[in-house]
Amino acid sequence: MCTVFLLLWVLPLSAKPIKEEELRPLVQGFLERTFPDKGASLTWRGYYYDKDLGLYVVALSTEGQKQVLLYVDKEGRYVFIGRVYNASTGEELTQKHLRSFPTVSGPKGVGVEGLSIQGPPLGKGERAIIISSPNCPHCRKVVPKVIEKASSGKICLYYKGVPLGQEHETEELIECLRQTRPDLFWDFVKKAYAEEKDKALLWLHSVLKDDPFRGCDREKAKSTLRGNWEEASRKLGLEGIPALVFKGKVFEGVGQIEKALKGL
Repeated sequence: MCTVFLLLWVLPLSAKPIKEEELRPLVQGFLERTFPDKGASLTWRGYYYDKDLGLYVVALSTEGQKQVLLYVDKEGRYVFIGRVYNASTGEELTQKHLRSFPTVSGPKGVGVEGLSIQGPPLGKGERAIIISSPNCPHCRKVVPKVIEKASSGKICLYYKGVPLGQEHETEELIECLRQTRPDLFWDFVKKAYAEEKDKALLWLHSVLKDDPFRGCDREKAKSTLRGNWEEASRKLGLEGIPALVFKGKVFEGVGQIEKALKGL
């Protein structure tokens, strides 16, 4: 259950479901009409549909490179501006939504000394760390490509999961397999990013023929996810996911990661 503390604008559209290709011009037109002095200075960054909220989450950036979020209902009739909270826990969801969009700046040089590494690794070669969540639509686009590079021996890949959204079952299962069945870890990670949640879980149940959480310290799994994000944001200055740590740099977002992969 979520609480939405937002300003609301009504758009003069029909109640038919809005098509994805209509979303960007709808938002741009809204900004030009509603904020004529500032709307033109906002740059489109991307969007995705949050099934839990039933809203499109739209990211924009200001001239100063600050990210701003708008929320649009499925029919394209309403635009919401503000923060979204989980009514049960009080957790602010808007900050998690911001993580799922690529940052504006280029790759950042970092020192990865002291950054915790969690096995099992995949592949051989120079060490790389992918920081991601299967709940992130942008992550689902690029993580399979990173895994493919590791599987072909181009890099030695480590996975750091972080929490995103309201539902964390798949994220926690990945951490549980790290604890109890490391031999299945990467197989399930591949499934979690390439297929819908139900299909990935069905595959896991068919392989284990048991409760996948059996034998897992679930509180440790949750703590690991939270700790991974705290560490990444503190030590790497990470602002969003997906992110790839490779060759002393942090590549944030699909575009940056894909460029890094082309050089392999």
